[in-house]
Amino acid sequence: MRVVGRILVTPFVGYGLAATLTAAGPPVFTPVDFPGAILTNAQGVNAQGDVVGTYNDASGQQHGFLRSGGRYRTIDFPNSRVDAPGAAITRVFGINDRGDIVGTFVDSAGRTHGFLAQVSQ
Repeated sequence: MRVVGRILVTPFVGYGLAATLTAAGPPVFTPVDFPGAILTNAQGVNAQGDVVGTYNDASGQQHGFLRSGGRYRTIDFPNSRVDAPGAAITRVFGINDRGDIVGTFVDSAGRTHGFLAQVSQ
């Protein structure tokens, strides 16, 4: 009897899941292209729809970016650190719902460092 009960329940559970997925409709795609970039790579998104990632400018230099409210903002690690002067490359990988951003940067000596780039609201 237990086998029959499982067989009867399974089709109903599967049907309910399929109906839910179908009701949602097709996925919606939103292009994310940093203005003037030759390559844009989106890496993270938060509940507000803010998107972060990396882009290459026309000279091939890598920068991080934040897209919030449809506006783009470059995120480059500051050159003010004595132990890691002159960030040559900045990459951004994630953003949480508070707007805290994480990524990596490569200094002028070729060393890679992590960072947490907190966005003021």
